[in-house]
Amino acid sequence: MQDKYSKAKKLADRYIRKAVLEERYPYLPDLDGRPGMSDTLSTVDLGLKEIPIQQIRGTKTKGRQTMFSGDFMPAADAGSEFAMKWSTVYDYQTEVGIDDPIEVYEYLHDFYVEEGNKRVSVMKYLGAFSIAARVRRVIPDKETLEEHPIYKEFLEFYKICPLYEIDLHEKNAYHKLIRLLKKPQDERWSDRDVSRLRSCFYIFQRNYLKAGYDPDRCADGFLTYLSVYDYEKMYSLSDGWITAQIKALDKELSLSKEDDKIKVLPNPSEERPKVIDALALNRLPLLNDEHKLRIGFVYENNVTDSFIDFDHELGRLQVQADLNDKIFTSKYEGASDEVSMKEKIKTASMENDVVFTTSPLLFEETFRAAIRNKDIKYLNRSVYMKKNAVRTYDVRMYELQFLLGVIAAAQAKDHQIGYIADAPYYGSVASVNAFAIGASLIDPDCRVWLGWTESLDSDWQDQMRRIGISTFCGPQHPDFHKDDLQFGLYILKEDGAFNLAQPIVNWGVYYKKLISSILDGSYNRDSAKDKATNYWWGLSSGVTDVNVSQSVPYPTRKLVMMLKEAMKKEVLDPFDGELRSNEKDIKGPYSGRLSFDQIITMRWLCDNVIGIVPEYGQLSEKGKQVYEKTDTGS
Repeated sequence: MQDKYSKAKKLADRYIRKAVLEERYPYLPDLDGRPGMSDTLSTVDLGLKEIPIQQIRGTKTKGRQTMFSGDFMPAADAGSEFAMKWSTVYDYQTEVGIDDPIEVYEYLHDFYVEEGNKRVSVMKYLGAFSIAARVRRVIPDKETLEEHPIYKEFLEFYKICPLYEIDLHEKNAYHKLIRLLKKPQDERWSDRDVSRLRSCFYIFQRNYLKAGYDPDRCADGFLTYLSVYDYEKMYSLSDGWITAQIKALDKELSLSKEDDKIKVLPNPSEERPKVIDALALNRLPLLNDEHKLRIGFVYENNVTDSFIDFDHELGRLQVQADLNDKIFTSKYEGASDEVSMKEKIKTASMENDVVFTTSPLLFEETFRAAIRNKDIKYLNRSVYMKKNAVRTYDVRMYELQFLLGVIAAAQAKDHQIGYIADAPYYGSVASVNAFAIGASLIDPDCRVWLGWTESLDSDWQDQMRRIGISTFCGPQHPDFHKDDLQFGLYILKEDGAFNLAQPIVNWGVYYKKLISSILDGSYNRDSAKDKATNYWWGLSSGVTDVNVSQSVPYPTRKLVMMLKEAMKKEVLDPFDGELRSNEKDIKGPYSGRLSFDQIITMRWLCDNVIGIVPEYGQLSEKGKQVYEKTDTGS
């Protein structure tokens, strides 16, 4: 078997040369040398487990590190004693089969071998997916756990489904996985269900790796697969069929491996010539009086029951009037549950060339439709979704909240303001902080009391009542079925609410710009091959504004106008310069502004905000649904 060893040694040599050229450590890492490791950390004996070979990263101690390349191939000379022992293990595995478990330590979802390095090396060389091991888990300290929130989610997942193979990298992905598999979030699985999931994952992994995708992102690819295809049917499908399904997801599985998987477009494309782009024409139906570009708008609710959907309906009617010679639009209402979502989006897909779905909760079903209908353009009203097949669009609401914070602090006489948010989806924490920053510029002593309507904690309501807060920032729209003014920025008095200002989004302008980009071809140039495309427009694009009541003193209205014009020209941003959270300094006075990615995904709160950002387990069922269905992991 020396020939096999020589081949494995060549693989090791190739890895080492490449690592040296890239200035990476070429040999196995050791657990004892990892940052955060110490003898004081406790361990838990998990017993005998089947563990994935892919997640065995190194050795427990430094002793045998340099005998293997970083991918566990043997690095010792072919004539050495080590080479003979490796070959003996290879012979035994191929002729009899190794049944002795190795000894490993698990730390942050990676494994480090204490006993059995050569067995791991041989099994990796042979392309095995898993190996039997006695596992001891090293419990990270509190600070390390806080730095690895996804591992915390894995530990919760492991309690109900003790499976190491599913190594996800996106926040909240384990909750989404459980939901897609139609299992309770807190009920332990049977051994049969665990075994079934492992088998299905290996079926997927085999075909995924054969297709040449990133091995480290296999579990993420599996989650993407499950969000489109039926888990229960996997056993009955051939490898060829599953490979074809995986290939249909090619753009999703090939998204950038880096953190910047999303191309955020903060403004509409530059004006194009009014002549329709020839390339665009090749991708669209012939536009004439008999066949205009057909566009469907899918609403979560009926437009007579929701101000949000009514706003989008007004936008649809406006863009229809403005582009009447080129487009024909239709609406599809009441996509409020899984059955109706599927029905409405399916009907809209059959009847249109472009489909807008106007709620983040419709994103998942929109994505499924987009994979099945490659010739239709799908756009969903949400932000920061990591899918190539569906473009997302929304507004930079934090800019408007910054202006509302300025007005609120100018009006509040007691230095106390209440801010009522719904759920901490992408961008919502930025709105809270921008409001707080605007308020602090007017009144440095101002405190913003934060409450979440979709949180299980209702104490914030009692706190606000006890303090006697009268100035509030609430939802953008009033409740369709209530006759009150508790929306936008308002003052609550004994005889009711008095509205001071309201954020405005002109969806007609937004839709006209988006649809015009489809007609003139600039829509195609907006895309990025290896990234998802998200439109996130604000004041500078002319789609948002703040409606300020005349009861607000004119100096405050004048200040708001000046600040608004500065933001339109992009010379002012709430997150430019010094920022402090209620736990630490975020950045210094001359540090520039945060990137859009940092703004959208922020989880910290400004130092003048009193409250918390709730985690998944602290949310109501509706709040959890928003998290699970929209990839939200701020």
